[in-house]
Amino acid sequence: MRYFAQIIILFFVSFQSFAQTDSLNYTFQNATGEEKYSLLIQLAEDLGMEDGTEITDHGTQALELAKQLDDREKIADSYVLIGLGNFYLNNYDIAIDNYLKALRIIEELLPEGDLREPETEWGKINDKIAGLKIKIANVYSKLKNYKIAIEFYETSLSLYKLTKNKRGIAQVYQGLASTLNAENNYQEALSCYKKSLDYYINIKDSTAIADVYINTGLVYIKQENYNKTSEYLNKALYIYEKTGDKKMQARALFNLGVLQGNAGIYDNKVIYFYKALKILESIGDVSGISMVQDNIAQYYFIKQKYEKSERYLNKALQNAKLTGKKDYITDIYQHFSELYAAIDNFEKAFEYQQIYEQKKDSLYRESKEKIADMRMNYETEKRKKENELLKKEAEINELIINKQKSLRNYLILLLIFIVILAVVIYSRYTFKIKTNKLLAKQKQQLEIANMTKDKFFSIIAHDLKNPIAASNSLSDLLYDNFQDLTDDQKYDIIKTIKKSAAFTYNLLENLLQWSLSQSGRIKFNPKTIDLEKIISNNLSLLAGNAQKKDISLISFVDKNTFILADEDMISLVIRNLISNAIKFSNHGEEVRVKAKTEENNITVSVEDNGIGMSKEDLMKIFRIDVNITAIGKSKEKGTGLGLILCKEFVEKNGGKIWAESELGKGSIFNFTLERS
Repeated sequence: MRYFAQIIILFFVSFQSFAQTDSLNYTFQNATGEEKYSLLIQLAEDLGMEDGTEITDHGTQALELAKQLDDREKIADSYVLIGLGNFYLNNYDIAIDNYLKALRIIEELLPEGDLREPETEWGKINDKIAGLKIKIANVYSKLKNYKIAIEFYETSLSLYKLTKNKRGIAQVYQGLASTLNAENNYQEALSCYKKSLDYYINIKDSTAIADVYINTGLVYIKQENYNKTSEYLNKALYIYEKTGDKKMQARALFNLGVLQGNAGIYDNKVIYFYKALKILESIGDVSGISMVQDNIAQYYFIKQKYEKSERYLNKALQNAKLTGKKDYITDIYQHFSELYAAIDNFEKAFEYQQIYEQKKDSLYRESKEKIADMRMNYETEKRKKENELLKKEAEINELIINKQKSLRNYLILLLIFIVILAVVIYSRYTFKIKTNKLLAKQKQQLEIANMTKDKFFSIIAHDLKNPIAASNSLSDLLYDNFQDLTDDQKYDIIKTIKKSAAFTYNLLENLLQWSLSQSGRIKFNPKTIDLEKIISNNLSLLAGNAQKKDISLISFVDKNTFILADEDMISLVIRNLISNAIKFSNHGEEVRVKAKTEENNITVSVEDNGIGMSKEDLMKIFRIDVNITAIGKSKEKGTGLGLILCKEFVEKNGGKIWAESELGKGSIFNFTLERS
């Protein structure tokens, strides 16, 4: 196992008491409007790094409320929350996209005529802009794009100096120092930490002072200046013990352990690690526990105590998976590969190395192009808005000149001019109303287009890529080891490739139908058709799939049940719903198709007793802006694209579609059609 003297900084979550959280949740349930928005923000602020998903959910709810309140500043703050939650979840592309959305809105709120003083609205808005740019810089720093990160830090620093915000200036210097340290520019990093420390001492923030001490110590450890490192880490530890901050005590102890290891005193090193681990376990910090366990495993690996190393790696991986932090999980897989290679278990070493390479690719290769594109789009849009503003100013100036000429030339006909002016004002008012409606419609279309694009990329990047990659990998394995594999092994590989190909074909078929629907190339041809005949045909088509799981397909639809609809579209809807019911049913169960006749409509129902869905998942189906991937008893997977197609085709036929489900008790999918 490669062992680097690298510095691992632990982050910790601040916990609130259960009583306070329960009280806030109770108040939230009974709140409405602006009060509900404020409570959502407060609940999110009480969470920490381990609660990225909850922060994102609170931000999404806050965004919906802010849009209802039509409050631009609240909308921007909601985007910031969504960005922060995704940053904690390592979804850096989504984080920066939301940060940039918030930045564009806040920049538009910046008053032009306000006094340029810190306590004015101008100062408050600029502080928000500066804080957002720190967050954006943090994302770029995580992506190791240090040049752009430093640009955003420096812009933020200029704004904080204008508003005389000492805490903000200290935070920028701290971020700059961290980025310079990552670039191995140690002298500049130490200089920035010193500036940050001076500001924190000035505002008497002991916790922030301790943070700077510990980070300064981490720079010195990379320079192998162990005396300075010990001095600063112990200063930090003293403050954390004084303030009773156990999380930060663990952080200081961990880094003191790193120091001992770099100095070659390995037995002392693991003692500090165990002290840190004990504190972290007492406060339930799963992320920190995972990181320390991984480092203890590295210690035992160096000592060639491979069984203990493997035991702690398994613990570390289990806890890392609970946190959902992809970078932690990726590193642990690499450590597993190196461990098994050391004990000559090359099969497992190769297996874990492959997992490591796949996860590494997904972490570092996918995000860079997206981030660059988003920043380019942001800059382009900003320049475009500036050009539009200049153009509008020119138009306004031209109108003013024309008005002056009119007043001069037609002063005698003052009364007529007033009438004409009134007409012009009214026309502009009505034009503005029409323009606003048009802009609102275009915005809605753009949001739908963005959702469609995101869905398409999600399918291509994950649902389409994974089975193809699996087939390719298995084909290589079969080709390279054909003579060495047993017939059973060959059969299993071919069976897996066939299943993967079938999944890919089904996905491509749905994707083709969806793309045709999105481009408007599917012709709508309603006519009188026999519903029972369509259902029977599709049950026959899917009988083979049902037999594999010993599932009975039963139709309760009477013959001569006529509807007015497009036959191809309705056939696809029925086929998708029955196929889904088969997928998520248990072996030996039933899938039932029913039709209920009402006054002018017929309600078709596809019922199963399968795995069902939770209330949360039930609310997400039929939506293009979320990605639902359900896994049944036989490990079948779906993209959710088929249900989106069903919704579009049912609605094109003048009907509506909905689902009823309970986890573990099956699902019922219903849709209505017009009687013929």
